[in-house]
Amino acid sequence: MRGCCVTWLVVALVWVPFEQLVSQATSPPGRKTCFRGLPTCSSFPLTEASIGFRLNQDPMELNPSGRLLSGHVGWMWNLSERAAFGATVFLGYGDKADGYGLQPRVRLRMTRTFSVDLAPGFVQHIHSGGGRTGFAGQASLNYDDWLAITAQAVSVGPASPSSAGRLAWYGGARLGSYPGVIISAAAALIFGLSVLISPPTKT
Repeated sequence: MRGCCVTWLVVALVWVPFEQLVSQATSPPGRKTCFRGLPTCSSFPLTEASIGFRLNQDPMELNPSGRLLSGHVGWMWNLSERAAFGATVFLGYGDKADGYGLQPRVRLRMTRTFSVDLAPGFVQHIHSGGGRTGFAGQASLNYDDWLAITAQAVSVGPASPSSAGRLAWYGGARLGSYPGVIISAAAALIFGLSVLISPPTKT
């Protein structure tokens, strides 16, 4: 619950300067939908795959891999040629950070090639974090919609009734557009096969 409140507080703080930027824009986007995130389109889908490496290692783990793999699927609408708003759903897998969630996203274009994404959201942990809901945010510097450098913060266990857990910080990279589709589809297939062929857990 606390993680969700933090998420919407961050969204509100981001929205104020974002709305001012949109109101100052003079060039409206086009009326067509594009597969790639071009500023001249009205809207575009997001298909992304990312990897992050943990920056603040957990001293309680003897052999942590320190990796976070995630796939994102969503949609964004261009409010102007400089700004877009949307959201993604994601599935992540990593040490104490596996789960699924939702991330509203703001995109601010600095040039026609480079942009910045801010995506504060929440994660519903599956096995980690005591199965609780926590904060999951991502910021990225994008080159077109193909490649991005990312920084992520994800709440991880141990959780308690009064805390969503501490934050794990990750730095990494993200692929989008056609490479993102291919990698995300392959990862989903591998994940599905691993679930089907893995033996049931003994109780």
